[in-house]
Amino acid sequence: IFSGKSRPGRDHAIMLAFGLKCTLRETQRLLRLAGVSELWCKQRRDAIIIWCIRNGFDRIATDDELYRMGEASRRDMDDKQAMHAMSIDDAYHVERTLARGPSGVTELVSIDGNGPFVRKKIPSPLAQRNVWAALSACQSNRLPRVEATYELPDRFVIVYDYVPGSTLAQIVEENGRLAPNVAVQLIDQICEAVQELHQHGVIHRDITPANIILARDGAHLIDFGIARIWSASSNRSRDTTALGTYGFASPEQYGFAKTDARSDVFSLGR
Repeated sequence: IFSGKSRPGRDHAIMLAFGLKCTLRETQRLLRLAGVSELWCKQRRDAIIIWCIRNGFDRIATDDELYRMGEASRRDMDDKQAMHAMSIDDAYHVERTLARGPSGVTELVSIDGNGPFVRKKIPSPLAQRNVWAALSACQSNRLPRVEATYELPDRFVIVYDYVPGSTLAQIVEENGRLAPNVAVQLIDQICEAVQELHQHGVIHRDITPANIILARDGAHLIDFGIARIWSASSNRSRDTTALGTYGFASPEQYGFAKTDARSDVFSLGR
């Protein structure tokens, strides 16, 4: 396309990138080949284009479309803060996508040769910011170590350390029941993690073998998607409706009562 004498202008090249469904990295390379400036997150229009590429759009979204999709938070956010957050976001290199769903995207990323890290992007309305703030203060090595948090126009982003290993569910499926002494050691390590969470007011609410990673240094508790901060002052008689993993969730997680630290104790016992 670029071998002739006439090369496309910047807007034409950007439209071409959308038509080819290019990633951001591919789009930047295409712009370089076209001999035009690359996308720069500190320019408002470029920042919107970057957001649209990252979210799989086939064209540049208009302001009205952005607003209808819940972009009111973008308008409230200070422009400098938004641009700074997007520049941080662009600094990470995505190694692979670990999970994608309505609750957000989880990716394995690196930055400046450091990593890997786990980067979790949660839709702003679903983000439990107070849970992640409390988790940042936890000291247990059995819990994720939060490296950074920042706000994008439509996402709350958390970056934390990556722990390689298999889940307890996978280990049991492949090898059968654990030896009693191994099981006792693992439950002791998970209890250490849960105790640290409860001391910081966090209830996990989804302690299952699928959310326990067995690494070289032992067990690690992961997945805080439905965790919350416990509040004794709440007047609500219940705070969930069928929330958690069947077979491990406590009875109150099916809408019978409020969840608290005892909900996690129930799951541990299962």
